Amino acid sequence: MWVDSIMLELEEIVESCGCKLYDVSLLRENETQILRISIIKDGGVSLDDCELVSQSISPFLDVKDMVKDAYTLEVSSPGVERVLKNPRHFILSCGEKVQIRLLDRQEIVGTLARADEQGIWLDVANEILDSGSLIPYTTIKRAKTIFEW
Repeated sequence: MWVDSIMLELEEIVESCGCKLYDVSLLRENETQILRISIIKDGGVSLDDCELVSQSISPFLDVKDMVKDAYTLEVSSPGVERVLKNPRHFILSCGEKVQIRLLDRQEIVGTLARADEQGIWLDVANEILDSGSLIPYTTIKRAKTIFEW
């Protein structure tokens, strides 16, 4: 994907604003192309954080000219309950409560204790799962963070 070539620079810009880059996606809604940048921050993302990141990233994107057609830049939080799609999402969500559905239809709820490029470790009832400990990404059908109100 085109964004891979500028991901490190985007991360640096977002981190200089006191946040972490969670996700970047380019999508089309109606007739508008949208570049959506999702950021996270300990304690939560404020509107001021989104504005600062947007103002910091916009000139960089203009210079790089990676998106050929006109687009709208959106900077926001991914939300308290969000789908986890790739290792980066899991790594950035460590310490949060998650719901995992495995390919064998088993459903597990626990705290994401650790994640790396191969898989995840969950803390369920204060004990990290012993059945191989590591849950490989290849066995996960669906995963999301959950928030208890």
